[in-house]
Amino acid sequence: MKTGIVQILLQVNNVQDNYLKIKNAIIDLKNQGAKLIIFPQMSLIGFPAYDFWRHNALLLQQDHYLRLLAEAFPEEHLLIGGVKKNSNTKPYHVIFHLYNGDIQHTFIKENLIKEDWLNESKYFIRKKQQDNVLQIDDKKIVINFEDEVSDKSFQANLVLYFTALPAHTYFEKRATINKNLTRIKKKTIVLNVLSSEGHILFPGGSWIIDEAAKPIENLPVFEEKNIILDCNDVVQNISDDSYKEKDIKFVYQALLFGIRQYCKQTGFQKAVIGLSGGIDSAVVAVLGVHALGKDNVRAILMPSQFSTEHSLSDAKKLAENLSIQYDIVSIHHLFDKYEETLNPIFKNLPFDITEENIQARIRGNLVMALANKFNSIVLNTSNKSEGLVGYGTLYGDIVGALGVILDLYKTEVYELAKFINRNHEIIPTHIITKSPSAELRPGQKDSDALPEYTVLDKILKAFVEEFKTVDEICKMGYKQDEVKDVVRKIYQNDYKKYQCPPPLIISGKGRTFPLLFMKDNS
Repeated sequence: MKTGIVQILLQVNNVQDNYLKIKNAIIDLKNQGAKLIIFPQMSLIGFPAYDFWRHNALLLQQDHYLRLLAEAFPEEHLLIGGVKKNSNTKPYHVIFHLYNGDIQHTFIKENLIKEDWLNESKYFIRKKQQDNVLQIDDKKIVINFEDEVSDKSFQANLVLYFTALPAHTYFEKRATINKNLTRIKKKTIVLNVLSSEGHILFPGGSWIIDEAAKPIENLPVFEEKNIILDCNDVVQNISDDSYKEKDIKFVYQALLFGIRQYCKQTGFQKAVIGLSGGIDSAVVAVLGVHALGKDNVRAILMPSQFSTEHSLSDAKKLAENLSIQYDIVSIHHLFDKYEETLNPIFKNLPFDITEENIQARIRGNLVMALANKFNSIVLNTSNKSEGLVGYGTLYGDIVGALGVILDLYKTEVYELAKFINRNHEIIPTHIITKSPSAELRPGQKDSDALPEYTVLDKILKAFVEEFKTVDEICKMGYKQDEVKDVVRKIYQNDYKKYQCPPPLIISGKGRTFPLLFMKDNS
């Protein structure tokens, strides 16, 4: 039996567009001889739709288009994810089986997602699955959701596994799913969601394994794709090495996907970026251009009296390499005006972080002004290392609609820069090799206030991701004073995360700035 597998990009709260994609996919796969065609969870309403899953207008739309699909394709067995109303309480999360002009079966999801990013029990009622077997001629097809692998799978001809793995847990959960499936020894289609909602990314990357749990087909990540599987054929195994752990190419693809989707969802086609001549803004500029096109990205260079000549020349060279429009607006006189205005109050107090923050806020104002005037979105350029320790100015360099690299440690930003330059130099080499600096006072370097990033990132990961104590981190070979200072900065600046732009989540832990309650670690 030929089975069509559909990986479409779902748009939340856009039932009509999703319907058209579903319809076109059915026509394509029907012409290739597919008798069973499988779609992901929430194919019509989108995933994750949160409160929209309970919105009557959308549910009515979903039901209308389900009827249209059933009537238009009566000879094909269609499995389409959606929502089923429940008159008494919350609705059910289901897979609809359409055949012979009507909905023949409804398979209810029992194992609801319980993750930081989504607790499905808030939106759906859990119901014990009564029957998860679909019989088509002499073929027995068993339907599973998320972490469940029912006992009926052992008697199946084909097992279907519907899941929603976000980018930040994709590799870990993929390995777990494959391990769980080894015991049933059945050909299995694992259908993952391709979608995004704000900063949560779902990469697709559905896959098929044989009776020995060996991969026989991998669908691409962050791309739409339809394929045909003939369950009667003996299919050759393929290499699955690239899906064992997250690599920098996956991160690059995820960030491009996230930028495109965020702009599409918010209605913006253009982006503005403040270029400093540093590594962070350089990487974000390249990602913006690769995601939106060079004609849709504009840069503003904002040197001060503390900026070095090489920072300005590096930023200009990058903009020219990318062929993007850029403007140079000095903030020297604006900063002088601030000092002049505030001097009667400050009364010649010494230069400190106040003046540094004023410069950052002037730049934040200017980049937002360009965005407003030219109907653009600001792509923020802060990274995770700086964000965790508060090395950023509220209403200054933290401004923006989207934190493109806010879930990347600084060392990962360097790794991404090298990946971008893998074929030829896009980011000027000097940007990658020079010492990082905010250039807010003469001769400033990031290492004046922070450990070297190769050290800082390891301390941050140990504390934030591995939940190690200060003593445990020190035993790894780090200086106690240094570790204590990093932990102190994390707690002291925890409040800033609530005013940062949403980050594109790609890290294993899924949260960029964790709320830390156990303050005895410091």
